Amino acid sequence: MPAAPVEDEDTKAAVVTFCLALPALNAALPGGIHDGPLPSPTTRPYGRITCTQGPRPNMMHAPVRAGSGYHDFRKVTVTITGIKAAVVTALGLLRGRLEWQPRDTTDASGNVSKPMTLPNATLIMVSPLPGSPRMEPEKTRAQGDVFWNGIAEYEVWTGRNVT
Repeated sequence: MPAAPVEDEDTKAAVVTFCLALPALNAALPGGIHDGPLPSPTTRPYGRITCTQGPRPNMMHAPVRAGSGYHDFRKVTVTITGIKAAVVTALGLLRGRLEWQPRDTTDASGNVSKPMTLPNATLIMVSPLPGSPRMEPEKTRAQGDVFWNGIAEYEVWTGRNVT
């Protein structure tokens, strides 16, 4: 399997770091947010993250050469799995933290947090995709518990430079 593009990797890392920096969201996801195989055992609720080319094609500014700017669009999907009430809580916190970035946010205690940043890009906007979020029952059950998936999908729009 080929390596994921740097745009996918740094976008995933930025989203996970930014989201888990919110103490309430970190506490609501004791199993963490994972990219790839889950560790065993995994505490629920937990999140999984994927990142792919976004719904819009990237926009290049000609001529394309080292240092040229372009707009990059990534589709980020965060799936939270656990008992329904815990998934709903974590999904609400995720949405409040991530949607419509970049912006300063203030929590209930009056603490201000700065917008999400990426190491190799300038964040332009994080917007929810149509139909997001949604809840779906999980196919697996454990000890009679019914688990749910809360699925949130976003377009992460950044400005980048060709290297």
